[in-house]
Amino acid sequence: MLAFIGIGFPELLLIVFLYLIPILPLWKIFEKSGQNPWLSLLVLIPGLGVLIALFIAAYSNWRVQK
Repeated sequence: MLAFIGIGFPELLLIVFLYLIPILPLWKIFEKSGQNPWLSLLVLIPGLGVLIALFIAAYSNWRVQK
């Protein structure tokens, strides 16, 4: 199926890694800021997902851990 639309295995791996690499660091950032870490899945929204997640992380109130 993927070969039919012109995407081979290396291209598929590149697409998967470009979407999955930012999720883990954002998960940790949201955990440490006291927010729901599931917000890191906003990255999966094409185009603006990373910007939306970073906007939420930057402009929300952070709970300080002791």
